Amino acid sequence: MAKCEQRKAQSDSAVATGKMTLEDALAVFKTRVANNPALKPHTKEYCAYRIPALLKSWPGLGEKDVSRITNAECLDWGVKNASRTSSSSHN
Repeated sequence: MAKCEQRKAQSDSAVATGKMTLEDALAVFKTRVANNPALKPHTKEYCAYRIPALLKSWPGLGEKDVSRITNAECLDWGVKNASRTSSSSHN
């Protein structure tokens, strides 16, 4: 529990300073998804399932500064990932 609270505080700080890793952004995203009453429970579960899959498919992505992730890197990852996963998972 304390680790979760510490991570939340770090994410809040990253949002405030404008320097954010993808893990920080994902922490904010997870909180917003979990607290969104418009989303069905299955949608929330699916988001929670897909995030670790994304991080596993792109080593080092979580530690990258979000402002330094380029379109070219995303396209390269997309080409590599599409050949390794099903089309529904990739999309």
